[in-house]
Amino acid sequence: MLPRTKITTYSHGLVIEPGSQRCREAVIDFCHKLIEWEYTKKPPAWRPIRTMKKVYAGATRDRREFRFHRSLFQELMKHLGSFGIRTGYIDIVDCPPVKPLKVTFPLVDGVVPRDYQIGLIDYLGNPNQFIKVTNLQTGKGKTLSALMAMVKIGYRTVIQLRGGYVSRWIDDLEGLFDFKKGEILVIRGRDALVSLINLAKNDDLQAKVIIITNKTLYKLFEEFEKDGDDNYYGIRPEQLYELLRAGLRIVDEVHEDYHLSFRTDIYSNVQSSIHLSATLDTEDIFRRQMYDIALPQDCWYKGVEYDKYIQSYAMFYSTTTQSLPKLRLSEKGQDSYSHGAYEKSILKQKPLLETYLEVCRYPIQRFYIEDDWQGGQKCIVFCYLVEFCEVLRDYLRGIYPELDIREFVATTDEKVLKEADIIVSTIKSAGTAQDIPDLKVSVLTQAVRKKEANIQTLGRLRKLKRWPNVTPVFVYLNNISVETHMKYHHAKVEIFSKLVLSQREEHIPFRL
Repeated sequence: MLPRTKITTYSHGLVIEPGSQRCREAVIDFCHKLIEWEYTKKPPAWRPIRTMKKVYAGATRDRREFRFHRSLFQELMKHLGSFGIRTGYIDIVDCPPVKPLKVTFPLVDGVVPRDYQIGLIDYLGNPNQFIKVTNLQTGKGKTLSALMAMVKIGYRTVIQLRGGYVSRWIDDLEGLFDFKKGEILVIRGRDALVSLINLAKNDDLQAKVIIITNKTLYKLFEEFEKDGDDNYYGIRPEQLYELLRAGLRIVDEVHEDYHLSFRTDIYSNVQSSIHLSATLDTEDIFRRQMYDIALPQDCWYKGVEYDKYIQSYAMFYSTTTQSLPKLRLSEKGQDSYSHGAYEKSILKQKPLLETYLEVCRYPIQRFYIEDDWQGGQKCIVFCYLVEFCEVLRDYLRGIYPELDIREFVATTDEKVLKEADIIVSTIKSAGTAQDIPDLKVSVLTQAVRKKEANIQTLGRLRKLKRWPNVTPVFVYLNNISVETHMKYHHAKVEIFSKLVLSQREEHIPFRL
């Protein structure tokens, strides 16, 4: 009797257990299209080497099981057929999600969605659709819409996010709902997840909302792939939602840890998922292909028009012929532009640093201080290096002693974003998923090309509710003596063309 292959399908993923070496080879070959590659240079030759960066699939270490996204089922079957693996020798088992626990969410009085959010909430609130996506622009209420959809669905809910966003979601949940003690759980780390699993096994789980960090989930998948059924957690990953009796998963800022979110899908068996992001527009061809697999366009809600309310300024400075060779534009052994190398070289040379600090201050003085500044209005400046953030912070404090000027980096309390007048930060720290109330001016000193980073940084600016007649301003700096800066500028012109009220350019009187 010929060996048989087994495929088990779940809500978002599938498991294939090859019945023969030939089938295993076919499956491994199928994985090749799901590999993200990168080129790196290493000493001593510093030649470009193609290396595997990430695989958008999963497998146990013994290669008895492989996992793929559910949407690849037909493509996988076709691929197996091309290797001579006939469907008559494949057993297909469908495992739909079990019935989740119905709960009620104690919404506080007075919470009413905006008119444009109603259609989105109805769409996200469909309990029978496995994948739902919204790329609603920042400031338009993605979180509120998702939580109102949660109320509409009425299932115990898991919220998956980066650890740095936990406190913000707790604030939102506690502001919208009158939860009792124990109805919100935060799970961070392996031991906390094991405790949650044991609570569920003993039928002692009372929580209505369970927040789990991305890295905590990643450890579950990682240990299962290493140890199989005999893993530290005592469950298979696809059993998690069944065990928790959770029927809804909300994934926040899905684009940020997208590889992990993708792998969460292939291990999930849950009634419904809501994926949130304002930046699912990418120029990366491979990333776009992976979006099309796990977040297909027919699952996106597109019923809200983009609201333009920001004024964009490109500001150009230059470098003297004598100083230009002193600027490092890339890290050792790399060909691509590095703003980190650019800032490091400036920090090491006092004359360059003194002028560059004035370049960074110029848009602050013009658009934040001189343009009818009023108490409570804020400004944020994005740099690349934490060290440079600290230097710029101290420099600005010396010029504006009456203002509260602080840096915001990975270890900083989020209250800084609410309390400081001028915030100096990095794109990684404050460029995504951070709400900065009353932000009037945003200054991007870093030369950045990536479309997602530019859109996210622009999106920190919101309409000023307290000053409805004030137009938020986004300024980005460009060294016209550096070719890469100008290429990035032209890219921004294209990226921002559909996102801002207008785009203006200005040459400022500074030369490094």
